Amino acid sequence: MSPLVSGHFQMVQTIDGETSFNLTDKYGGSGALLHSNVTGLGTESSDLHYVTGKLTPSGIGESLFRIDTPPSDFSSPILKVRWLVTAGTESEQDFRVTAIQGEFLNGALINQVEIGVWTQPPGDYVDLGIELNTWVIQIVPFNLALVTGRDDLWVKVSMIGSTASNIRVSWVALQATFSYTPPEAPTFKNYANGLTLIDPDPSARAEGTKGSTLYCYRIVPCNALGCGPASEEIIVTDGNATLDATNHICLTWDDVEGATSYEVYRTCGPAGLGLLATVLPNDGDCGAGGGGGVSGHKDDGTECITDCDKIFNPGDFVGCQGVDTIVYPAAETP
Repeated sequence: MSPLVSGHFQMVQTIDGETSFNLTDKYGGSGALLHSNVTGLGTESSDLHYVTGKLTPSGIGESLFRIDTPPSDFSSPILKVRWLVTAGTESEQDFRVTAIQGEFLNGALINQVEIGVWTQPPGDYVDLGIELNTWVIQIVPFNLALVTGRDDLWVKVSMIGSTASNIRVSWVALQATFSYTPPEAPTFKNYANGLTLIDPDPSARAEGTKGSTLYCYRIVPCNALGCGPASEEIIVTDGNATLDATNHICLTWDDVEGATSYEVYRTCGPAGLGLLATVLPNDGDCGAGGGGGVSGHKDDGTECITDCDKIFNPGDFVGCQGVDTIVYPAAETP
């Protein structure tokens, strides 16, 4: 069963009079809709951005904001609006926030259905616990049972009256609960040769007298159709400064189905970087035989002493040959 998570669905589009804008276009707004001030769901008192101008009885009447589409199984909706009043009194005015389902057509919202509404109650601001120039986050009723189209959810912010109150809205957002399915772990498959990444990653260890010299390796499975994908880089930090039959590095990895050989690269070390050897499958831990679905190699310093004939190049094993396949959740899941 998928876990339940909670998230906020924010404003993505606006309507003001006969003109509509996408909120993502922060330079396309005009008039009351101050798109350049849209910065997310700020809650700090110092966050003074707003998405409406000053709502005044003699000025701006209303603005509408479309809410980003929630998942099909969203539940427990909580509609929030962040607003403040900068001056005046609440008498003889009607400041309200209305949740609406409606169809956007030719710059207007048609077939509107009211989902819920909050109206600023009458009374003195002090008695209501509302301070001038202080942001308030208000919960707006939202009746989920009335929703028939989750991609048509809008919020109307409006004001009528005759006083000089100046009200601004910072943002509106719908908080909701929904199920979340994490993406599957990515797999890497070389579609040119049908081979997959060595899994788990190869291992490497220093044997004999150890030191503090760094050695790095990559293993690449191959078959008749080509080589790849390359393994993650394996790093040994306690290698001897000089490798020999006694003081060496042992490499081990699980065989890849379909591989007929492996290229072993040294990718960091005191000297001699590049292809060390090409080894056969089932060669056993450290290349000592024994098989059991395990292959390996011993780096004893006798191969690729200076510069190797073939340097490891990640581009040789990716691009058109290597494809990352990732399965994502449904597109509607944020």
